[in-house]
Amino acid sequence: MEKKQHLHGITNAMIKKIYYVFFIICNVVILSSCNKEDTLGDSSKVSYLYVNLLPSSNDIDSTLTRSIARGVSTITPYYGHGDSLGIFSEGGSQIPFEIPLAEGQYQSSVSISAEGWRTKDGELYAVYHPYNFYDHAGNRVYWDLRRIQEQPINDTPIDLGKYWMLASDTCSNTNNIFHTTMNMYNCVINMYCSVPNTNKYTKMVIATDDKVFPTYGYFDLFDISGSKTALPTTYQPFHALEYSNHVTLKFITCSPTISKSGNWVSGYICLPDIDMKGRTLTCYLWDISGNCYVASKTLATTSNGNGAWKRNTTVTVSMKGFTLTTTPYTNLNPWEEDKDTCSTCYPVAF
Repeated sequence: MEKKQHLHGITNAMIKKIYYVFFIICNVVILSSCNKEDTLGDSSKVSYLYVNLLPSSNDIDSTLTRSIARGVSTITPYYGHGDSLGIFSEGGSQIPFEIPLAEGQYQSSVSISAEGWRTKDGELYAVYHPYNFYDHAGNRVYWDLRRIQEQPINDTPIDLGKYWMLASDTCSNTNNIFHTTMNMYNCVINMYCSVPNTNKYTKMVIATDDKVFPTYGYFDLFDISGSKTALPTTYQPFHALEYSNHVTLKFITCSPTISKSGNWVSGYICLPDIDMKGRTLTCYLWDISGNCYVASKTLATTSNGNGAWKRNTTVTVSMKGFTLTTTPYTNLNPWEEDKDTCSTCYPVAF
């Protein structure tokens, strides 16, 4: 039986007679302040790098889809070997495109040239990453953060690709050509902590009194009823289905950065956009000896302060005054209890 892939009813047999080409240009960059005070970095653009992408079969292993992050003052997602994009048409199913990069090769932006796939003039399309075979509609692209996030060493965002969601503005096609920019549909929180000693640290928990951290939900990539300037509340919104009052970050190995201003531990956490303005954030840190230290801070109320956890931004929250506590945080979620962390977990969007 002939294996078929569909885009608006087009089969592989029909594709042999079609030679339309469409292009998608995707690039992503997230900016953060160069210093380590409480800051909010806005998104920006980088120069395009061009990579030809060929359509692949529906049997792409979505568990291998995992981009990486590089940089500290500027966080830029990079596509790597095994990464894939999903492309939805409005009201239609998705088509996966594997990025043909060799082992060890990374690109911060890509251009897709896909011969044989016909797009419709005026049709709306959306692109997202990581590709997930089980997402069947562009208005239900799921994002699952019910896991302990991991960071290999101090002050690196390189593993954020295990947790983030990248997607495009919904765009229309004219003459079989359309262009779009991939953005991070999450916020990166950089917890920059002045720690009391030079011990190695193993774990960080950030917590609030209320359940405000979304852990599971979905994006509607075709909801463009709101204004784009109103991001992240009304344009292609995230619909949270489950919440937690804390987020856990595990350090594989973390030695503090020692400077004249003190000893610093820097952790990166990926979350959906949240209005944290005026809320009290408590941070717990455990060292390798099992000691737990705690500090709290009330976040700013301004629209560009450290309480505005917006999509496609990196927010730095500087925490000082850590003290030893005999009552460490123990209110764990079910997925955190007596289980391994994310060393063997699947990417997000399941």
